[in-house]
Amino acid sequence: ANLAARPRMSETHVRQPTDAVLGYLAAHDDFSAEIAMRYARRRGAPLSLFVHDDAAAFATDRGDQDRLRRRQAAILRSTHRCWFVSPELAAVSGLPPAARRVLPPIPGSPPQFAGWRADFAGQPRVYYAGFIWPVQLPLLAKIARTLADAGARLVLLTRLTPALAEFLRTTPISHIAPFPTNSEALSYLAREAAGVLVSYTETVEEMPWIATSFPSKLVEYAQLGLPCAIVAPADSAVGRWAERVGTVDFFLPTELNRLGEWARALRNEATWFRRGEPSRNLATGEFDPGKIQAIFVAGLLRE
Repeated sequence: ANLAARPRMSETHVRQPTDAVLGYLAAHDDFSAEIAMRYARRRGAPLSLFVHDDAAAFATDRGDQDRLRRRQAAILRSTHRCWFVSPELAAVSGLPPAARRVLPPIPGSPPQFAGWRADFAGQPRVYYAGFIWPVQLPLLAKIARTLADAGARLVLLTRLTPALAEFLRTTPISHIAPFPTNSEALSYLAREAAGVLVSYTETVEEMPWIATSFPSKLVEYAQLGLPCAIVAPADSAVGRWAERVGTVDFFLPTELNRLGEWARALRNEATWFRRGEPSRNLATGEFDPGKIQAIFVAGLLRE
C-alpha cells in the first residue's frame, strides 16, 4: 500500500494511486493531521489516524477548550478509522463505535528481556524516563524518599530544566540526560535499570489529560521484562487499565508504603524475577509488537 502522512506532490507521486492515508493527532500537533485529512479527501482514499491525546484537556481556558474540541472533532469526522490510545480517549471523541478502535502504541522492537545483576542487591536503581511536568515533582519527591528508605535510588532520564535542577538539589534523585534515540535509551535501561517507574500526579485534576492519555513508555518498558511500578490516580486511564488487567504493580499515590515493599524486592534475585513477570507477560500478550502491528495493518485499508 502507498501510505502518505505528509504528502510530497511530485509528478510521480500524483500519478500513483493512494491506497490509504495515515496520520497522527496529538495535543500539540494537529497541523499534519489536517494536511492528511485534506489530502485523503482529494485522493478519495481512506484516512486513518493515531490519536494520542484529548487536546482540550491541556487547555485551561474554556474558550480554548471549546475551540480545540471543535477543531479535533472536524478532523476525526473525516476519518475512515481512528486508533485511540485508550478506551477513555475513544469515548470522549464523539465518534460512533464503528469509526473508532483502541490500539496501544506500537513498540519499536521485539522484547529483549533484561537479566538480574549482582549490584542490584546493593542499591537498585529505578528509572523514570520521559518528559516531566512541574506538577509531577511533588509526587516524584515522595516516591524518591520512599525508594531511598527501601535502599533503592530513583533516576530521572529526562531533559534538565532550571526547575528540575533546583528540585534535584533537595531530593534524593539522580539524573541523566536523554539519549539521541529511543532505542539507545531502552538499551541503556536494559543494562542499568533494576526497575522502571511510570508516575503522574496525585490527582487527575492536576494533569487533566491523564484521564484519557495512556503512557506509551509503559508499552516500551514491557519489552525489557523489568519490574515496573505504576503510581497514578485510580481514575486515570492507566489506573483504569491496571484495574482491568489486575496483575501489574499499580500503586495509588496514597499507597507508597507498598511501593517501598516493591523496591525492597528488587534487591533479591528471586523476588526481582517475580516482580518482572507482569512485564514479560504483557510483552508477549497485550503489548506484543507483532500482535499490535497485525491489528493495525488489518484495519488500515477500507473494509
